[in-house]
Amino acid sequence: MIYSSAVIVSVCLEARLKATAEAAVIRFGSTSQLNQLQEECCELSVEISHMRRGRGDPRKLAEELADVIIMTEQARFIVPRALLEEELKRKLDSLERRIEE
Repeated sequence: MIYSSAVIVSVCLEARLKATAEAAVIRFGSTSQLNQLQEECCELSVEISHMRRGRGDPRKLAEELADVIIMTEQARFIVPRALLEEELKRKLDSLERRIEE
């Protein structure tokens, strides 16, 4: 099987994200990282509001989204895996139903 360079970069980036996220939770602790996740979500919310009002910056939106993705990946090491998978399945089921309506 032949993979494009974009797929390889994506897989490498995904592996780096997971490894760094786990290391951050170990180093800084779950409370600190959950606090940081909350802060990053707020910053993303503000940037989305700026975009909706026509005064946002796509680069700033990408920056804030990247921060949230990194912090969310860390939260995956904090929330029990079985619980998270259960909720992901439930939420995906719900979204799929709404798409099909």
